[in-house]
Amino acid sequence: MALSTIILTKKNTAIKDVKDFIEEHPDRSIFQTIEAFEVFLNTKKHKPFFVIAKENGLVVGSVLAVVIHNGIGIKRCFSRRCVVYGNPLIKYDKESVLDVLLKALYEHIKNKAIYAQIRLTTDVSDVFHRLYHLNGFLYEAHLNIFHYLNKTIEDQWNAIHSGRRKNIRRAIANGLVFKEIACAEELNISCNLLYSTYRRIKLPLAHNSLFYTAHEHLQKKEMLKVFVACYNDQIIATRMVLLYNG
Repeated sequence: MALSTIILTKKNTAIKDVKDFIEEHPDRSIFQTIEAFEVFLNTKKHKPFFVIAKENGLVVGSVLAVVIHNGIGIKRCFSRRCVVYGNPLIKYDKESVLDVLLKALYEHIKNKAIYAQIRLTTDVSDVFHRLYHLNGFLYEAHLNIFHYLNKTIEDQWNAIHSGRRKNIRRAIANGLVFKEIACAEELNISCNLLYSTYRRIKLPLAHNSLFYTAHEHLQKKEMLKVFVACYNDQIIATRMVLLYNG
């Protein structure tokens, strides 16, 4: 039976099959989950959708993408882009499945975005590189840094550069406290700190509803933690960490 594709722009009865497929896929990541879909659905200036490939009634491929824009008027028009975070999920790495997913992705966004970007988190085969190229994508080399958490705390500490270890000891001795946020006020301060930092270095940042929605939907599932560094009881630094035992 030929492959077919469907587009999901909201949660419905079809989402269960997609969820089951994702949770059984060995290459799944937090960026290609139903939880990420829910976060984007509730984020301003973000329009997420799933492209689903089926064969004989079964899900054999999926890709979560999101159309993002900034501003209003002409700025909104020229900032529309489609971003895929993480690799599309393909059953048995079948080239035909990736091909139909990419073609369906293009058909859905061709009048909604001025370009599409797939931010791969793992390497793909030469065959998949060719398929991306045939579907209009240009490959740019990038760096992924893996930090393995199965090492002991001592081994991880020793792997830090000696100069940084010295700075950490000095910070602790001077009263710096590192902790997880405990209330809504600390989340607000963390988000404001993110925005002030990005404004200072003149880089764009997603709408602040993304961070509040992510905290609301993911923190209770232990898929997100927000850490802060405090000095004299004031938050001076923050970091949001996604957690996924995929």
